[in-house]
Amino acid sequence: MPTRPGVQEQYRYDHLTWVEINEAVALKKVIVLPIGSIQQHGPHLPVDTDELIVTSLALAAGQRQPEKILVAPTIPYSYCLEAMDFPGTVSVASKTFMNFCVAVVKGFAYHGFDHILLLNGFPANDNLIELVGRQINLETEALCGSVTWTSLLRINPDFNDTWRESQFPGSFHADELETSVYLALDAAVVDMSKAVDHVPMQQPPGGPASFVYQDHFGSGSVYVPGWVSIQSSSGVMGQPTRASAEKGQRIFEEAVRQFVEVIKGRDIRR
Repeated sequence: MPTRPGVQEQYRYDHLTWVEINEAVALKKVIVLPIGSIQQHGPHLPVDTDELIVTSLALAAGQRQPEKILVAPTIPYSYCLEAMDFPGTVSVASKTFMNFCVAVVKGFAYHGFDHILLLNGFPANDNLIELVGRQINLETEALCGSVTWTSLLRINPDFNDTWRESQFPGSFHADELETSVYLALDAAVVDMSKAVDHVPMQQPPGGPASFVYQDHFGSGSVYVPGWVSIQSSSGVMGQPTRASAEKGQRIFEEAVRQFVEVIKGRDIRR
């Protein structure tokens, strides 16, 4: 019969007993809470794309630093009303989503975890998740931060030039980046025969403002959200036909490596 690993070696919150939770608190482990979304990602990617990426990233980081990281079960649903025109998308009201996240994180804080990091998989929800962290920091003794996984790829300013072929700007959903990472994680469920490229307009229809644009790695000074179906009939915003599993593996490895460094480098104290 296999020997159960000690708490120092375990990195999954949901695999611990309540007694072991106390040990994990004493070890000052950082809670990593992945937050995804269930929404359309074009005709070629499954609706769990955001959830799969952040969950896989968090677990891979936990495997590398189990003495520092404790990965909580992923919150799969979030606010993505803009994609409800496409079947499969599930959206939770923004306040409901935030209140739920706050309640979950307060649960960790109640039991003594004082460092919590929210790992966001859907960049459009950055502001909502930042407000969750703000509320935790003001209402509990815990310290809560947030990071959107794509921002990890900007820590090394030279990295994205090593893989990106799609044009800039205009790549920010079901695109070269997300398709490549999904191919690296689970290629069997990606249908590349249905991948279509669509680079959306970089400004609202009829608008002359060149400062309105979006991309994973840059944006204009003005953010104008709206329905995805207005920008793209396929739901794609970018060039997924330029994706590959080899790119995805390199992207995923960089994100995991940088995320581990973020955890290792934490030095903020009350």
